[in-house]
Amino acid sequence: MKSIRKNEIVVGLSGGLDSSISLILLKNKGYRPIGVYIKLGKWQPEFLMKNARKICQKLNVPFYILDRTKQFKTKVVKYFLTESKKILTPNPCIVCNRYVKFKALIDFADKHNIKYVATGHYPEQNYFLALLKREWISRIVFPLKNYSRSKIVSIAKANNLEFLLKQKSSQDFCFLYQKNKNIFLKNKLGENPGKILDLNGNILGEHKGLYFYTIGQRKGIGISGGPYYVVGLNKRKNVLLVSKNKQDVYKKQAKIKEINWLIEKPSFPLEVKVKIRYRSSPALAKLDYDKKSNVYNLIFQKPQLAITPGQFAVFYSVKGTSVLPLGGGEILGSS
Repeated sequence: MKSIRKNEIVVGLSGGLDSSISLILLKNKGYRPIGVYIKLGKWQPEFLMKNARKICQKLNVPFYILDRTKQFKTKVVKYFLTESKKILTPNPCIVCNRYVKFKALIDFADKHNIKYVATGHYPEQNYFLALLKREWISRIVFPLKNYSRSKIVSIAKANNLEFLLKQKSSQDFCFLYQKNKNIFLKNKLGENPGKILDLNGNILGEHKGLYFYTIGQRKGIGISGGPYYVVGLNKRKNVLLVSKNKQDVYKKQAKIKEINWLIEKPSFPLEVKVKIRYRSSPALAKLDYDKKSNVYNLIFQKPQLAITPGQFAVFYSVKGTSVLPLGGGEILGSS
């Protein structure tokens, strides 16, 4: 094996503010960064690649484009549609980081005998990193881990990168850039009408397809007399269950599919903090493992709003914060 090229680091560039500032910080610290833009085909606006190239030219940094259009389509877009058809609520970003973006960066680094890769993730964005391979962790650098948003903005201004400040932040579904998720699903999956019922079995209206809805949803249900909340999606009967009582959306227990651990697998039961979606606050819970069913059982100290099958529960240490979570797994159901 060839020797590791010292001080070189592969930097994943999105064409946005955070990864650009990461590149600047690493170069200022004496690294020799190599900018890498991961091309996802028609799913990305063209200006992002131009931004990434412009930043590298400005800093006299080597710039590469890795075309991962095919992988993105099969690993992320297909996953999104398949899970939606199963009447689950998928999380494309968490899957994309594992199977497309970080894999591309690690593969590129290996090819060029470079040990480290870096991205523009903040610690609060580490929810999306829960499915990364454990062996990658020691090789990933997060330059922004100790920087506030205001400091990032000031660095951008000091480096004449004001144009990046005017861009909209990235969204959860990058392949739906400036598009409506329900229109995308309708075009791909069509419509599958069914009844909307309350918890007493009363018919309140008709839905156009269960994959247009998610647990806890309040807006866009399309029935009068509300507000109503989505509390259940019955795939077998093609029924959307709703309730006026928001408390019906709260659950205290969840079942979790196989967990991807970023640490050595712990012993159980385990006290953890848990995020059940990216924007939720960490909640205290007890995690246990049922060997017979090969499923993890999660019991929260307090009921949680809208524990949603298909989303990911991401686990954190109760003893403080770290750059990365302990791990994460797909939510199977709640009670």
